[in-house]
Amino acid sequence: MPISRQVRALEAVADQGLTRYIGVSNFTREELEEAINSTSKYDIVVNQVKYSMLDKEVEADLLKYCIESRVTIQACTPIEKGRVNDVKVIRELARKYGRTPVQVALNYLISRPYVAAIPKSERKERIEEFKGALGWRLDPQDINVLEKL
Repeated sequence: MPISRQVRALEAVADQGLTRYIGVSNFTREELEEAINSTSKYDIVVNQVKYSMLDKEVEADLLKYCIESRVTIQACTPIEKGRVNDVKVIRELARKYGRTPVQVALNYLISRPYVAAIPKSERKERIEEFKGALGWRLDPQDINVLEKL
């Protein structure tokens, strides 16, 4: 089904009051641009894509486009099933900040404009760890180091 037709269907759902916002998932820059250009009444507010310290493909062009278009990137799999714990640079920065590597990795993502991370866990202690990524920011020079990973 063409993207323009999908967008019209999503706008019809919003017209019926069944949703307040329209979002997409795994759209490339080109697909998102087509979707945005197909809207007539509602804005597309989110694109859920894989984004983590270990998979920064979205930083190539999608992130910039989303920021310019005011579309939030909802980063799924942001801690790569815990694999961010195995990255030496992340572990070193975690020690520097008195945080865990997971908290550093999440903080890196949410330090970007229009980025929200949605880590998954079924354990309460992990949820508590995720909360520790909030309320502080990495220094710009540390962000630069992480950008080079």
